[in-house]
Parts: sequence; structure tokens; C-alpha cells
Amino acid sequence: NLWQAEQEGVLKPLQSAVIEENIPAQYRSSTGSWTGLSLRARTIFYSTERVKPSELSTYEALADKNWEGRLCLRTS
Repeated sequence: NLWQAEQEGVLKPLQSAVIEENIPAQYRSSTGSWTGLSLRARTIFYSTERVKPSELSTYEALADKNWEGRLCLRTS
């Protein structure tokens, strides 16, 4: 991921007035090493025939041992 690449020093800082004027600071590295250009939603979906909504209603619930080996997740 970008954070790891920045930590390993494989990214070169980019200085761009266009990026600074158009991309909010929370979507850019403080060192200028990376810039986010898109946003996406991460959603949770499941079969309501097999899972009760109260069992899996938050991202935190995904860490419950009950779901170990039963989830399909995409990395960031």
C-alpha cells in the first residue's frame, strides 16, 4: 500500500500547485509522496437467511472470531 511504500522510501515527493489547490490535505501525504485521486465505499453484505443483521452491523464486528475463515475481504 502507499503508506508502506512511503515508509520504505520508494516514492519520490511531488510538488504541484494544481494538486495542492484541488486535493484536500487529508487525501495527500504530508510529505508529498502520494495523493489520493478517488474515493470509494466499502460495504458489508451478507445473506440474511444465514446471518442476523445484529451479528454483523459494523466494521468492528468483522474482527469477531465468529467470522474467522468465513469472510471475503478486499485489501485497501
